[in-house]
Amino acid sequence: VSHLQRLAANEVNLFRICHPSVLSALLDLGDTNNSDLHTRLCTILKQLLSKEGSRQLLIEFSALSVVISILEKNIGDGEPPAALVSSAHFFCLSLVEHSPTSLLVFFRNDGGMVQFRRLLRDPKYTTLHDFLALLLWLAMALPEIQSALSEADGIGMEVLAAFYQSPNPLARLLSGLMIATLLKHHRFTHPETAQRAAMSLELLPKDLQSGPNSPPGLEYRQLRLVCKGNNMARIAQLVTSSGDKPEGEDAIPAVTFFVCWFVSVLVTKAAAATTDKPSSAAAAAAASGAASSSHEAGSAAAGGGPSTPSPREDV
Repeated sequence: VSHLQRLAANEVNLFRICHPSVLSALLDLGDTNNSDLHTRLCTILKQLLSKEGSRQLLIEFSALSVVISILEKNIGDGEPPAALVSSAHFFCLSLVEHSPTSLLVFFRNDGGMVQFRRLLRDPKYTTLHDFLALLLWLAMALPEIQSALSEADGIGMEVLAAFYQSPNPLARLLSGLMIATLLKHHRFTHPETAQRAAMSLELLPKDLQSGPNSPPGLEYRQLRLVCKGNNMARIAQLVTSSGDKPEGEDAIPAVTFFVCWFVSVLVTKAAAATTDKPSSAAAAAAASGAASSSHEAGSAAAGGGPSTPSPREDV
């Protein structure tokens, strides 16, 4: 594993790790009970994402299933290493963001929906709720994912309900966006189900505002994850007319209400993030202090350089 890690550190060598026999043996490490090996595995997989053509191979070898199972195993045994959690989250979210079908394959071939339900039901895995909800949200543009979540009396409906009832505010907010998507695309086949979903959506903002985990518990960086890529465009489409219908004719009041509430939270958080930003001098001093680590300095430059838009400009 150490040898593979050294190889993965150089992008030129990534093709060696992508050889089917090597990748298969590497993923077999997920079956071990060694958190150190798990951390190394997730680090290597994260680096593989940069190789062109590697994502399809990772999907074929069920890498998403392996990494989610690694998280389940390590969290079930206690406090997992921070490096493991960070690498695993990065790998899964990046893979699904760029290849949403990876989640569909996980659900169809690897029992992913059953695993989601199991993790959401067990209080030990509450820390995974926002991560799992983000994975689903990133793939919500796929009609097959929408159908899997809205199937009457299906596991997907149980998963959606579990996110809605989660103690994690981000998971609950994402459940609202998922319900809004299903309503907009008329995925609920029974009128009664659609009506209950709309009522639940209307109640969610009030629940989030008044509960112990209200929007003040949400951070702007989390909301940026929700909106990154083309996700903000998907949110906007929830309140625009489809086809040749006049604007507003096919609007769903519960969906419009929830999206407007979400945007108000986003703007409020962006304004707060702008207010809380350190002064230019302090930021320059912080950047100077961080320069001792090239990796961290690069990350700081990417997030705080002059070309980076402020939260208000972002919105």
